[in-house]
Amino acid sequence: MQVITAKQYYDQLIIKIPQASQRIIIAVMVMSAGRHTDKLFDLLRDALGRGVKVHIVLDKWSKLSLAREKGMSSKAFTQIIKCTVLQLEDLQMLGATISWVGTIGPNPFKGRCHIKIAVIDDFIYSFGGVNFNDAAFEHIDFMFTTQDSGQAGVLQTLVQNIAENALLKDCEIMLGTKASLLFDAGQPGVSIIYERACALAAQAKKIYYISQMCPSGRLGMLIRQTDHICYFNRPLQGSIFLTASLVIDMFRSGLRTNYHRNEYLHAKCILFVMKDGSKQLLSGSHNFSWRGVAYGTQEIALHSLDVQLWDSVYTFMKREVVP
Repeated sequence: MQVITAKQYYDQLIIKIPQASQRIIIAVMVMSAGRHTDKLFDLLRDALGRGVKVHIVLDKWSKLSLAREKGMSSKAFTQIIKCTVLQLEDLQMLGATISWVGTIGPNPFKGRCHIKIAVIDDFIYSFGGVNFNDAAFEHIDFMFTTQDSGQAGVLQTLVQNIAENALLKDCEIMLGTKASLLFDAGQPGVSIIYERACALAAQAKKIYYISQMCPSGRLGMLIRQTDHICYFNRPLQGSIFLTASLVIDMFRSGLRTNYHRNEYLHAKCILFVMKDGSKQLLSGSHNFSWRGVAYGTQEIALHSLDVQLWDSVYTFMKREVVP
């Protein structure tokens, strides 16, 4: 696997979608029309014209005002929603499968599908945090990518099951001898990803933490008790909700951020140096906040013992995150 930045991910989509001959699968929490994404929608239309099967899975959060980027007016956001729906309806008329997932209720944060996956033939992009909107491609973020027909098939099946609401329990799927895919099915208070993060933190001697949010709950306590460096957004860098969450979680955990750049940090991973000197990483869509676990959020993550991949993420951190 390779680590690519959010911008590099967009550039690869621009190249790979026109080359697709069999399948294109995109699963994200947020998808919206825009200067960058409109080019991708055009390429998806061309792919459908070539007979490529296209399946898009997106969360209903995309339609909620809470998905509005900081600084965007309500009027502009309403127009973007209309344009997005028209784009998706057009793709559907051309033969694409469009699946809206996630629940809408009194608590809009409950029942979200937060995964990020793209499969283009046998190329996969996942285990990072990049959504399908213009702002996402500008964030400090990354995706893992590789060409692997087996992993592409695993992710396709996972996305199909999510679209059909067929996954009722958390699961772990081995991806070779050094890595496994972890999936949170969205049961409130249950998260295989969060529990794995806690288990690794309890055994680590050094932790590098990167997320848009401050670690909270038991994980925050374990990280504080360990030699650590945390990088997460400062209060006021995001929405009102994020600001409130950061203030509360920083107070409860006693953790502070070493992130001082102006760009919005959206990457989500933890690098562990274990007590025996070995290295492990956990990376994906999970923000490592107990709040998301309590709400019941569907997430995906990669747990890897690959030292080269660990070093690649560490290099990303030093280049893109560290001041």
